[in-house]
Amino acid sequence: MACALPTIKNRNDFLVIANKGGLSPQEGLILQALDTLDKSKQSRTSQRVGITVTKKIGTAVIRNRCRRRLRIVANEILLCYGKDNMDYVLIARKTTLNRNIELLKTDLKKALKDLGMVKKL
Repeated sequence: MACALPTIKNRNDFLVIANKGGLSPQEGLILQALDTLDKSKQSRTSQRVGITVTKKIGTAVIRNRCRRRLRIVANEILLCYGKDNMDYVLIARKTTLNRNIELLKTDLKKALKDLGMVKKL
């Protein structure tokens, strides 16, 4: 991938997004989003993405496949349609692995639209 989004690595960041951010469940994924401009003193012009796949989804191999699929979708859709100064968390569902990649992209676009996080072009 030529231009990958920075990732969220701190557990505390995941918890803040879960508690204070918006939530949009879709067929193939769940999106949580939080505007980070107010949180930081300096203005960031980037987005960050975090991916969560729980053990309920399956074995390590299945979880890693889901993680890869969500990373591909996030890097393609969030770079084009996601707002700046946002933190996004994608949560895998049991349907993530078998869902068509184009449908996952549509799910992410729909989730962004539901949360009002679509970048104005």
